[in-house]
Order: sequence, then C-alpha cells, then structure tokens
Amino acid sequence: MNFTKKAHIVALASAMAVPMLANASPVAPEQKPVPVRFSAEVLANFELYADSDNNKLVWYVPKYGSVAMLGTPSNPVPRFNANYFTEFSGAFAGQTVAVLGGSFSTAGFAPQRTQLQNEATSLGVQIAPAQAKKATTKFIVSGLDTDGKLHANCTTTKLLVTNPVTGVTTEVSMPKCEVVYEDGTIKEVDTIQKFTALVPTGQTSVSTSIPFQAKTTPDYTNSVTSNLASGANFDESLSAVVDWEIPTSSITRTARFTINYNQVFEKATTFAAIHNWACVDIEVSTFFQRLVRDGSIKVEYLNASNQWVLNAPNASDFVGAVAALEREIRNEIFSEMTSYAQPNLPNVSRQASAVFTLRANYEKQIFSVNETRVFNYNPGPVIKTARTDMFVGCLTGGFGLPVVASTAPNCKALFGI
Repeated sequence: MNFTKKAHIVALASAMAVPMLANASPVAPEQKPVPVRFSAEVLANFELYADSDNNKLVWYVPKYGSVAMLGTPSNPVPRFNANYFTEFSGAFAGQTVAVLGGSFSTAGFAPQRTQLQNEATSLGVQIAPAQAKKATTKFIVSGLDTDGKLHANCTTTKLLVTNPVTGVTTEVSMPKCEVVYEDGTIKEVDTIQKFTALVPTGQTSVSTSIPFQAKTTPDYTNSVTSNLASGANFDESLSAVVDWEIPTSSITRTARFTINYNQVFEKATTFAAIHNWACVDIEVSTFFQRLVRDGSIKVEYLNASNQWVLNAPNASDFVGAVAALEREIRNEIFSEMTSYAQPNLPNVSRQASAVFTLRANYEKQIFSVNETRVFNYNPGPVIKTARTDMFVGCLTGGFGLPVVASTAPNCKALFGI
C-alpha cells in the first residue's frame, strides 16, 4: 500500500516544557544556519540545527529509524521476535497466528550515525540529539492508523467455494475482522488483529525506543514467516512515524530606525481621529507596522558583514523589529488611558482596560525632525517540526530461531555489518 495515501489518525503525546541546558539550545535554521557544511548524504538522513551560543555544537534529528539493535556494530542483535500461537477462543479458535514483539529505535541507522559523527569530527564540531517538546506517534497497522492500541472485532462468515477442477462445492468458514471508529467508519483488517505499543510522552530525546507487540490473523501468518525467511520488509502491514516538535530559540539581532517625527505625528493624528481618539493596543501595533512599511520610520538591519541593510533577514525579524520599535517610542506618540468606568448592567466585567490617545509631544515635533536610534531585538522562540520514519525489515529467523539481521548485501549496508 502506498504509504503517502494512508490516512493518519494522530495520537498526541502529552506535552511538557523541555528544560534546556544553560546556553545550549537549537536555533531555527532561518535564524542561524549550521556553522559548517555537511555532505548531501548526511543532510538527506538528518535534520540539523545550529546551537544558540556554541558554534562547535550541532543538534540533529534522524529522518529514519528501524527495529532497535543490541550487541555490537559487527554483530547486531535485533530487538524483534516472532512465534506461533494457537488461539483458544474467539473467531480464530484452534487456528495458528503469529505473535510479534520488539522495539523501534528512532536513533537512525548505524552507518548513517557513524557518517554524521565522522563528518562532525572532521569539521571540528560536536553533535547531540535534539530534545522534543512533543512527539506525535502514528502506527500504520495493516493500512490503519493507531495511537498505540488496536483491537479488531472478528466474526466468521460462511462461503460456498466451487473447485474449478472437480466441480464440487464446499462450504468454508472465512474470518472477517474490522475496526469501527468513533465516527462510524469501518475498515477491514486482514493482517494484524491486535497491536499495542509504548509511545513517547512528554519531554523526550529524539533518539529513543518504542516497544511494541502485535498479533496477526491466521491468513497473514504465512506472510510473516515468508518475510522473516527472506529478509523482506513489513511495509504492507507494520510501520510507524514519529513527528517531533523541536523548540528552537532565535538570535538577538541589532537594528536601527530613523524617525521623521513631523510625518509620524501627522499620520498619527489622522489614525487616532479615525478610531475616535481611543485606540486599543492591537490598533496601535498595526499603526507602527504601517509607519515602517510606508517609510515614515526607516528601519535598517545589521547583517553578518556588519553592514546596515534595508531588508529584514526574514518575516519574524521584521515582526521582532517592529515590536521593539513600538516598545521604544509608543509613549512618545500615544498616551495610555485606563478606564475604570462601572457598567450599569449586572454581571458585566469590571476589569480595567487600556486604550491609547494621541499625545502632544512638543519636544519631538519642534526639536527632533529626524532622530536615529539603535536597538536590539529577538523574535522569540520558534517550534520546528521534524519526522522520523520507522522501518521493519532485513530480519530473518523467528518461530523458534533467533532473529538476526539479514546478510543480504543491501541489508548489511543498511545496518553497517
């Protein structure tokens, strides 16, 4: 089944604030690029983030994961097993199913991690897995999405099957399993009848383990046996995706603005009159953005080459600069008024609210036709998303034999054997 066509029902792990080490946190890539150049292959396998203060530290998020491995790189031991089980009751009573158990690892494949580490060492930087504020885990079980628990309702139907050679018609029992969602949607399950997993919750490293167990239907047992005999993948029946939310900080930047006070007060008078000489804070913020865009206040940004330029590095920088500008000069243009009027109607909020009206600033209008100020601003934290796709495959054995990594050339390259 095409992975991109599967509808995802998202189960959100509970969110907790992530404590960052002092002076160490990832930075949004648009704020600060990674200070060194990694190869295209590394960038295809990892999301990389610069550190807020340490140019010798790079944070990473693996884009791919697999069944977890124990042992040594030369002799990996997969955290995966499969056994037969005979159902004692229910629709499959007396029939044989397969029971799968193991653990996913979101740490990335060993050769990819090794390449990342080797390149980091050669470039003179350290690497560390990023911390996630939230993890959204989606398990794709036989084409269905689950938050870590799935149980199919199974019944047995009678079918008449005619042998095309003998012409003899026989009645056979055929199990039918389905999942009914809250909205009434029914989807059939033809491979996995039960699935559970321990998904990440709250604060977690993006390099973690996700234990799981699954029980197949009788019809799919042979497919599991075949997959583990040949080292084939389980994409048609079992896979997983973890979407991470990575809290990133922004870099404090420097800007300067030049104010033409005559133009500013002229436009402020018109603006205040339109709003009945009483503007709320959101209206004042909009007014300042308009002043910057029409050139009444000229904003320049100090770039990496220590030069003043007119273009903001990005949209968040523009918003951050205007917010700092507003804090700097709002009280020179507007006077804040707080209303304590008591409403006549009962049960109406009496909370104090602030509005702004125009200020008669004689000093600025008479003596400061143009004024230039330099200030620092920070757009604030940004949440970035990254994804890790899990893979089950390149495993052989099970059903009474140890599960080992496949020795096929592509599998050996995948696990770094």
